[in-house]
Amino acid sequence: MTARNRPDDVMEKTFIAAEVDARAGSIDTLVDSEAPAGGFAALGEDDWAR
Repeated sequence: MTARNRPDDVMEKTFIAAEVDARAGSIDTLVDSEAPAGGFAALGEDDWAR
C-alpha cells in the first residue's frame, strides 16, 4: 500500500510512503513479492513453479 501517511490499520511492513521520490528521486522498479524471507536461497521448488 502506498500513501503519504500509514493508516493505523495497515501493517508497517506493507506500507510504502508515497513521498519517497521527494527524498530519493523517482522509483525505477518496485517489486511486489510474496516470497518467504531469506532471498532466493530460501525458495523451494514449489515457489519457483508459481
